[in-house]
Amino acid sequence: MTQNDRSSITSLVAFAVLIAYLAWFLVPFLVLDVDPSAHPPTGVDLIFGEGFNEIVVAIVLLALIGLLKAWRVVGLRKPDPGGFKFIWLPLAYTFLLVLVAISMAKSKSLPLGEIFELHEISLLFLISCLVGFNEEVIFRGFLFGGLSTKFKPFVTVFLCGAVFGLFHLVNLISGQAFETTLSQVLQAGSMGFLYAALRLRLGSIWPLIFLHGFWDFSVTIMQQSMQLTGFDTTTAGGFHPLVGAPLLIYGLFVFWRWKVWQSTLKNYSK
Repeated sequence: MTQNDRSSITSLVAFAVLIAYLAWFLVPFLVLDVDPSAHPPTGVDLIFGEGFNEIVVAIVLLALIGLLKAWRVVGLRKPDPGGFKFIWLPLAYTFLLVLVAISMAKSKSLPLGEIFELHEISLLFLISCLVGFNEEVIFRGFLFGGLSTKFKPFVTVFLCGAVFGLFHLVNLISGQAFETTLSQVLQAGSMGFLYAALRLRLGSIWPLIFLHGFWDFSVTIMQQSMQLTGFDTTTAGGFHPLVGAPLLIYGLFVFWRWKVWQSTLKNYSK
């Protein structure tokens, strides 16, 4: 099999996986009697409700990766140690959400135990990491691998972010308000760009799986806190574009640093 053949297969599989993942969310609304006007679940209820779906998706993805022997293609390999320094700032930014949630609870004199039930925390984190695994394998794994065979690095990173952001338009079908969905698309697109830039620098999605899972976990905790303390939940979890802007800016910085790193490697090899 030639390199062009492998590239074509990678691109085809990436497209098929993305379409199948989209269909997985759309079919219940197209086939089953689901009322899209009903108020969609948020916070802990949303994450727990999606738990079974995410387990099924993870099993299918692992089977597909094993069948195609695509572990390295999707980035399930050892990360480049030099790229870890770019993880700390997004990690701290994500942890800030948890601190905001705790601060909101204290401002309303609400006991933390009423928001963060101990028996839910571990399960919530595991499901969030499972969501992170699935979305990173699909968007920074198969999609990134497929696009990188056709486009230059910056275009690949940009398209990964754009597709990831636009994918969240599916929430319109579940009854989510247009304004909230649009803000979520912008935030997710910015995050997708950053994660794709980190994927480029790290050469692996393992750190991104944890980072993505921790983000979803923190967002859910923040939503739950806002919901129970009477704050507006339509902008919870970074759905506001101003929260997404730093992610995009930092993603551009990471990509620039990757370019500098590549130039340095080329100079040393001469």
